[in-house]
Amino acid sequence: MLFALEKACREKAVSSIGGLDPEQKVFLNVHPRTMSDHSFVKGETLQILRSHGLTPRNIVFEITERHDIKDFTFFKQVVENYRSQGYRIAIDDVGAGFSGLQSIAEIRPDFIKIDMSLVRDIDSDYSRQSVVAALTNLADNINCKVIAEGIEAQKELNTLLLKGVHYAQGYYLARPLFPKPAVSGNIITYIRHRKITGLTSRSRYLSIGDLAVPALAVSENTSVAIVRELLDATRQSDSSLVIDKGQKTIGLVMRHNLHRILSARYGVSLYYQRPITTLMDHAPLVLESYTALELAAELAMNREQDKLYDDLVVVDTNGALVGVVSIQRLLEKLTRAQIELAKGTNPLTGLPGNLTIDEELSRRARHAPVSSIIYIDLDEFKSYNDTYGFKRGDQMIVLLSKIILHCTGKYGAEEDFVGHIGGDDLIVITLPECATQICRKIVQLFDRLVSGCFSAEDRVRKAFYGHDRFGNQEWLSLTSVTLAIVECKEQKDYGSLAETAAQLKKHVKAIPGSIFVRDRRAKN
Repeated sequence: MLFALEKACREKAVSSIGGLDPEQKVFLNVHPRTMSDHSFVKGETLQILRSHGLTPRNIVFEITERHDIKDFTFFKQVVENYRSQGYRIAIDDVGAGFSGLQSIAEIRPDFIKIDMSLVRDIDSDYSRQSVVAALTNLADNINCKVIAEGIEAQKELNTLLLKGVHYAQGYYLARPLFPKPAVSGNIITYIRHRKITGLTSRSRYLSIGDLAVPALAVSENTSVAIVRELLDATRQSDSSLVIDKGQKTIGLVMRHNLHRILSARYGVSLYYQRPITTLMDHAPLVLESYTALELAAELAMNREQDKLYDDLVVVDTNGALVGVVSIQRLLEKLTRAQIELAKGTNPLTGLPGNLTIDEELSRRARHAPVSSIIYIDLDEFKSYNDTYGFKRGDQMIVLLSKIILHCTGKYGAEEDFVGHIGGDDLIVITLPECATQICRKIVQLFDRLVSGCFSAEDRVRKAFYGHDRFGNQEWLSLTSVTLAIVECKEQKDYGSLAETAAQLKKHVKAIPGSIFVRDRRAKN
């Protein structure tokens, strides 16, 4: 009854999933034997899809690795038949099944789903990290995507992001629900921030959950006397205690605040035997564990004056207590992260320097979708520098960097990256659909503002007197900007990036004035 059972499951899934965006997928579990069944092959699934407004491109057949594939040659033919119709193929439970790497090599799936046995506690298991990193590298080399299953903790998610995993599922993101659940917008923003920003160093990915330490916690009916005993037992002047009601945090008590109240006249006699809810802070700062350190610090510093140094309470996505973070611990970690970040920045513009640029290009080559790389430099800048001096030259570079940041922020994508290669050379990494508009606005804004870098006389004549690139003194046009857009669709494009950009810039620099050009040469 295997085929009949799977048919019933497919029909129920397709009929119940509701509307889907074009890029959204429904993963349908399929036994290898079922895919070879005559009734399956003849197109019943396609009829079901059409009746509910879906197409094969919405469907991924998920083949579990827990079942053996007897005849790979025949099975590959079946798989290719479905691929030709627009279906996609996933191998499930990789790391917990029969055929291991053979099924990946033979079938060349579109998705590899890593079994939760490899995901559990991966943050503290170097062997699991190595296996997942190897599978991710393999997936990149054969042009498929990795999905990590069974993520139940933020530290697991953080580690998987650092290892380059493309997609994820698990209770930490959303529990299975009907109708289908929506992942929290805060989690989506957090993942995008960690996955796509140019800050690739480990310490720059920290969130408040990474700093949380176990918290003392009591119920709402606990007496003030017991709370005092618990806090005094820690022997820390800045210790805290969380008050829970069921699974929800309802208050916080700081040791120094409790001592201040009890040391007042009649403090002990008034409060000692009363419930702690009488004295607790009813509105402590409670943050979900994925909150970025910078945001956590900003929220903490915006509290009332008498709460500035109170601990932060950290909870998971379901509101369950994770721990607490002291302000001292938060600021120390944030300061160290900013120092580390500063080491990789250009001292003139404050933009990421070559080390971070190389890391970002390498990461994009491995994991990101198609990108457009914009190389930017100034024309006749050396002549300007020699004529007006290095200080004025630095001011022009800073002006250019601010223009680039403004235009990228206004006309680019959220995940765009801006870096300073050195001198007057800068770089932007953006989406192809944003590149042209960014470049057009940079040219317009630079041409409008650059005249302020010249003397009134030079502005009037629209030229300045200086040495050209050959050392000859002559009247030169006011400094202009050249931008070269290079499309990167695969890893080899990133490898030849500098060469392609240099060829483009050499071609367009012969054209006077500010200009941008896109590499439109045919790619093999």
